[in-house]
Amino acid sequence: MIGHKLILMTMLCILFFVGCDLTKQERFITEELDYAEEQGETIRVYEYKNDQLLRLTTADKVDRFYERRRTDSINIVITDYNPDGSIKTIFSADNMSIDEVRDIYTATGNVVIEQVDTILYTEHLVWDQSIDEIYSPVEITLIRGDNILKGFEFRSDSNFHHIELSMVTAEGKLDEEDLLW
Repeated sequence: MIGHKLILMTMLCILFFVGCDLTKQERFITEELDYAEEQGETIRVYEYKNDQLLRLTTADKVDRFYERRRTDSINIVITDYNPDGSIKTIFSADNMSIDEVRDIYTATGNVVIEQVDTILYTEHLVWDQSIDEIYSPVEITLIRGDNILKGFEFRSDSNFHHIELSMVTAEGKLDEEDLLW
């Protein structure tokens, strides 16, 4: 019986002395986790040039990472304006990550880009604003007037003037000028 008590006491001492040294584990946890330096909820950011409104950005949640120069947003809507104050583009998504160094916006979940005569729907989109190129590897739906295009591997400029699309299906009346997108 004394042998069992001695073994039990030895085990408890080992657990106490070894189990209480958390410095290595704590250091590992704090080094591995990625914390945002700035966080905000229900934000609105207005961008002006002189007195002209250029862009309004709204989001339910924003995390800003200074060292990596990245901003992650949830339920984001970016509205760009024309010089006359009319809306040029509305870009919305469930989630968006902005690479501030390369000026690349990566959007996922219910991605929509609306312009005066065109609406694009997809689940994943990458917008490289530095070269004005939009890309989506997954299925997209592009509606222009009464015409609907669906396809994959979408590439275009932000005004939808030059469009590339694979495995295309179309609905509506397509005139020759429509085929030169």
